[in-house]
Amino acid sequence: MEIQAQLVPRSTEDKMIPPDAQRAMSKRAGSKVVEVKGSHAIYVSQPRAVASLIEQAANGSVSTEK
Repeated sequence: MEIQAQLVPRSTEDKMIPPDAQRAMSKRAGSKVVEVKGSHAIYVSQPRAVASLIEQAANGSVSTEK
C-alpha cells in the first residue's frame, strides 16, 4: 500500500494563521502545499477551488509549491 503525502490548501489571505506559520507547519508535516486565494475558512470562501484541488489530487495531477 502506497502512502501519499498530505495535500494542504494554503489560504493566501488568512488573517488567523500567519503565512510563515502555515509554511512551517506544512513543512514539518511533510505536506504538499497549494496556495488558494481566500480567507482562513478556505473551504467556505473558495469551495470550487477546494473541490478542484480534491479532483486534481484524486487524478494525481496537483501542482504544488513544495
